[in-house]
Amino acid sequence: MERSFFCHEQVYQMHASYDALVMVKVAHDAGADVMNNPIEFFCYEWGGQTSVFFECLRRIFGEYQSDWEQNEYLEEEVHLNIPLPQLRDFHALLSEEESARSIKKFNQLLNHSCDHFEMEMKGSVIGHSLRVTLTNMYGVQSSFLKRIVAIKNEVLAVIRERRERIINNFRNIVLLKSVWDKLEEPLIASLSDSTNDVFANVMTSLKSNLSEEEIRSLCFEDMLEQIQESCYQGENKIMEKDEAA
Repeated sequence: MERSFFCHEQVYQMHASYDALVMVKVAHDAGADVMNNPIEFFCYEWGGQTSVFFECLRRIFGEYQSDWEQNEYLEEEVHLNIPLPQLRDFHALLSEEESARSIKKFNQLLNHSCDHFEMEMKGSVIGHSLRVTLTNMYGVQSSFLKRIVAIKNEVLAVIRERRERIINNFRNIVLLKSVWDKLEEPLIASLSDSTNDVFANVMTSLKSNLSEEEIRSLCFEDMLEQIQESCYQGENKIMEKDEAA
């Protein structure tokens, strides 16, 4: 049977092209529109995917600062200052201990060496940006991009989770206060419980039974209306008892 062989150059082209494709996928998953505004590339050799690395970086983080030079060992280095303004909200929503623990983890992510070539990354979180130095761009560059993007993804995830927690706690306070304002009856509930659970407990206390499906279908404004209506009915019952007495 006839066999087909690839020369070294063709193998390097395929490796580099695959690496570039992975980076485009990382950019897509990070929210970059690579469908309507594609990142075009053709890698003639290993290392030809470098332009894709920096284009993906720009698509994901916006404009960044870069400075190219040769170090004392005549190795090519690029120093990057990658903006991550979301770190401002990230620190504001965490305790000092939590922030310090997260920054330590991020700094570890920013220090990485290619498993197959001599490409190396060193970096740290400084203020509201990532300071990164890449030495030798001859390597599997998608592994470096993934680590940088992982930091942004975690920052955004923590911000989203903490904001949702604050909103949840605030809504629980409003629900409980609405009952107190109407009936002056304190209800015991944990603010960390879901708003649906707190609302269900409130309605049970007000002798108004709603199914779990009905509760899940209500938005927060509808919950307030339900509580006000139940409180109004409760007030009427109290007045009727007083009149009868």
